[in-house]
Amino acid sequence: MTEFLIRTRKFKNNPLLGRKQFVVEVMHPGTANVSKKDLAEKLAKMYKHDNKTIQLFGFKTAFGGGR
Repeated sequence: MTEFLIRTRKFKNNPLLGRKQFVVEVMHPGTANVSKKDLAEKLAKMYKHDNKTIQLFGFKTAFGGGR
C-alpha cells in the first residue's frame, strides 16, 4: 500500500438512493496513481463502514501539481 492523503469535500445526502455522496481528492506525490481498492479500504476506515459498500467512480488525473 502506497502513502497517500485523502481529502473529502462537497458532501451530499441522497435519500432517494439511500446513500451519502462526496468528492474525494487524492494526493500521492512522487508515486503513480492509487488503486481503487486501496482508496476504498482507507475510506472505509475513515467513515467506519464496510469497504464492500463503497463505490468509487469518475476519477480524473490532474497533472502539474495544483492541489
